[in-house]
Amino acid sequence: MSFNDISAIGAIRSLQDAGLRVPADVSVTGFDDIKAAAYTLARLTTINQPLAEMGTIATQSLLNHIHGTVTHCDTIVLEPTLVVRESTGAVRT
Repeated sequence: MSFNDISAIGAIRSLQDAGLRVPADVSVTGFDDIKAAAYTLARLTTINQPLAEMGTIATQSLLNHIHGTVTHCDTIVLEPTLVVRESTGAVRT
């Protein structure tokens, strides 16, 4: 599991340079679902965050604060999505 998709893409390249196969020998997962993730070899399995929804909620929260209509909210939970592509495989025993 990589910090972000760019790191995962770099990890895939390093693993391939070391003679390892992704995902046959090592599974790699990124985080962010950047556009390039769908075009790498192997196409990168990644976590997609609902960025547009996050932006909408942040903007609305800021506007509520500015206008004094703040409603108290300790936690906002948004569900990420796992995007399964070619860089992950079944666990070998």
